[in-house]
Amino acid sequence: MSLNKYAIIGFPLGHSMSPFIHRRLFDISGISAEYDMLEIRPEELENKFELLRTYSGFNVTIPHKINIIKMCDNTSGVAKLYSSVNCVKCGDKIIGYNTDAEGFLKTFEHYGVNLFGKVLILGAGGVARTALYECAAKGCRITIAARESSITAAKEIAAEASMKFKGTDISVVLLSELSGEYDIIINATPVGMYPNIDAMPVQSDVINGCGAVFDLIYNPGETKLLKTAKEMGKKAMGGMPMLVWQAAAAHKIWYGADFSCKDINTLIDDSNAYMYKHFRH
Repeated sequence: MSLNKYAIIGFPLGHSMSPFIHRRLFDISGISAEYDMLEIRPEELENKFELLRTYSGFNVTIPHKINIIKMCDNTSGVAKLYSSVNCVKCGDKIIGYNTDAEGFLKTFEHYGVNLFGKVLILGAGGVARTALYECAAKGCRITIAARESSITAAKEIAAEASMKFKGTDISVVLLSELSGEYDIIINATPVGMYPNIDAMPVQSDVINGCGAVFDLIYNPGETKLLKTAKEMGKKAMGGMPMLVWQAAAAHKIWYGADFSCKDINTLIDDSNAYMYKHFRH
């Protein structure tokens, strides 16, 4: 195993913020470490695993979060619950973790918003699943809204969550038939992501009927959804804090790092500035 050598694996990786964020976290910790980007196609994962074992640890993104599990000797409780691994620690044993949940919850702390009450989750993909599970664990009443093409996936993740969190109030509706008021809206769709920054996943009347909006998109830092929410006097939360906090959680796993809120808040601001400079053209 190569000491202090880390990476992110996925395909495609494209404009990943991970190298910038993780290198900065190593700097804050006073640790000299390498951080590589390894584009690995799904069919290559098994053959490349011996190479991955030479790293101290690595992050995992789409499309490997599920397939990496069978290559791990063990997985943490959260990774087991999610059946998804986004962080691996290498050593005598290969252990899989999931830090998405911690990043999600830390974002609410970052903005001073309580995760409670009636929650509307937009979307039915992996990030929607993260939001769903954490909301269910908090005892929220949850509505998942999805397009017709994703409604089957929405029903599947709702059924999964209902099995794992007994008694949770979860309903699934078509995005086009959405109505009612919610304490929190969580956007887990790519609608509004750069370069399509003039799009919103819901109409203004839905935003007007909520207390807070969390858009998991981090590029742009302020989506049209968040801008509209702010103009209506709602609490608006962007996606960069989740990205940075889940990365910080990986460093805690890898070598016991402990970061102050001040350091993380500075890194969130710097990450937004870096993103605008490098990924907006």
